[in-house]
Amino acid sequence: MPRRFGSVDRFQRKGRSDKGRKRSMYNGRPVRTKRYYKNEKKIRNQGILKVWVWQRVPRSQESKNKFSPRVRPFMARHPITIFRMRHDLDVKEIDCKWKIERFFEENYWGGTFLLMGFSHGKNRYHVKPVKLCEVIVHESPNGLRARFYRDFRMQKYKWFWKG
Repeated sequence: MPRRFGSVDRFQRKGRSDKGRKRSMYNGRPVRTKRYYKNEKKIRNQGILKVWVWQRVPRSQESKNKFSPRVRPFMARHPITIFRMRHDLDVKEIDCKWKIERFFEENYWGGTFLLMGFSHGKNRYHVKPVKLCEVIVHESPNGLRARFYRDFRMQKYKWFWKG
């Protein structure tokens, strides 16, 4: 029971015997460990993958001016990302590096792009977008060339191979 204001204890109150350690029992029942709650991953054969494409662009002078003068030089380094398009792709179209590069050469223009997928994690919008890879598209004498730059999360998928 809590002590009333102004009162004095005649003897020391009993504290928890397991203070500083994990509880083994709570409310008369054994405590479940995290391992108990662990769920198996949903591994399924994916036919169609929903992806977003975001473009990474340098920060404009107008947006830099919104920050305080002391912070502006540091914020200039950080680019911003702009949503470009959503695609429902068959996994056979993007199952290796050169197919992803070809997809960006055909559909996009010069710049740095992020291919975003969705994980099973949930946020307040009930989906969690994650970076799958980064692709740089640049002009060359032979036309547009794409380069698969960073493999953030593609190795997670069984169907992806680095060919």
